[in-house]
Amino acid sequence: MSSKKLYAGLDDLNLFSFKEPYEFGKAKSQEVAKKIVGRGIIAPHDAGILVQAVLNSKHSDHVEIGTLFGHSAILVAMAKKEFGMHGKIYCVDPWNYRPSVMEDWGTKQVATDKIVMENATTFGVDNRIVTIPKESYPWPRELDGKTFATGYIDGDHWNGMPMRDWNTLKKIVTYSIIFDDYAWGKTEVIDAVLTAMIDPLWIPVQISGLTAVLRRRH
Repeated sequence: MSSKKLYAGLDDLNLFSFKEPYEFGKAKSQEVAKKIVGRGIIAPHDAGILVQAVLNSKHSDHVEIGTLFGHSAILVAMAKKEFGMHGKIYCVDPWNYRPSVMEDWGTKQVATDKIVMENATTFGVDNRIVTIPKESYPWPRELDGKTFATGYIDGDHWNGMPMRDWNTLKKIVTYSIIFDDYAWGKTEVIDAVLTAMIDPLWIPVQISGLTAVLRRRH
């Protein structure tokens, strides 16, 4: 039998590898959650996946639907800064401008875009974050004609919004879309993810924790 080593044409056949950005996201997520005004919701593993997915797209802009106090947006901005990646994070959230303003049940505070920017300043990334205080449907006019490499869907989980957000982002995101709260009980999020997974233009590349990541076919 030949003793020659089998040649491997590719070093890594994974659709989604867990590398340094993932570890950065896991570690820094906890630091951000402790220091921001308000609260952070995203768990370390899911934060790591988000950061890895965004940084896989290299130098690019990122959009997130649903920001609350800024945990995920700040984390992505910190990761871009840490790894020398260009691009801004656009945050679409109605915050306190919606007709009926609700306190956050965990902190008894009202989330505002002002608090998000104050939190971003605490971590030195306020120059990378752009707040768009609007509902995600209809899509804000301020973003008409703009495209993003990556998008994060974490807004209203009901009222048909997960599907609407998917239908919006799939037209303007060129690399990856990340869903938060792909989980038991979040039936409309589940429906949107299942619809996304059978779209011939998109490939599911990572599903674990509460996160589902899809990458556009190129």
